Parts: sequence; structure tokens; C-alpha cells
Amino acid sequence: MTTIKIAIVDGRRIRYSDSTYFKVQVGCGHKNRYETRWGTPNLDQAVSLYNGLNVGPGFKKRLVMRGGHSSSLIARKSETTW
Repeated sequence: MTTIKIAIVDGRRIRYSDSTYFKVQVGCGHKNRYETRWGTPNLDQAVSLYNGLNVGPGFKKRLVMRGGHSSSLIARKSETTW
């Protein structure tokens, strides 16, 4: 039996299980392309990595939850000022 856990991240309620994998991704420019920098099954560690990542002008970051066959966007931020 899978245990469902609930956490609040950036004001959103997130439901996840032990098999959920979290990815911190970084992108550049206006293209919808992101590169995974870190991945972890631990939500606390993923949020710490996401919050500790400083993105410069023109860069963007996001925290993605991967569970089963689908992915969900948890948080995102972009710095668009040059």
C-alpha cells in the first residue's frame, strides 16, 4: 500500500508518495527548454536546492514532481530583466 503525503510548497498543496521523484531544472532564454540540474526523491532537499539556486538575468528555474506516468509543476521563477 502506498502512503500519500501532503506538503505545502509556495502556497500550493502537494500530494506525493515514496515513489515520487523531484527535479530542479534551469532554463535560459525564451525557449521552453529546461535542463535538469538536480534530482532527488526527498521533497525537503528538492525545495532547499530550488530556493538556494540563484538565477541571473535571462535565466529561469522550476521545481518539477515526477510520479508515475505524469509530471507536475510545483514552482517556477524567471529573471527576465537584463
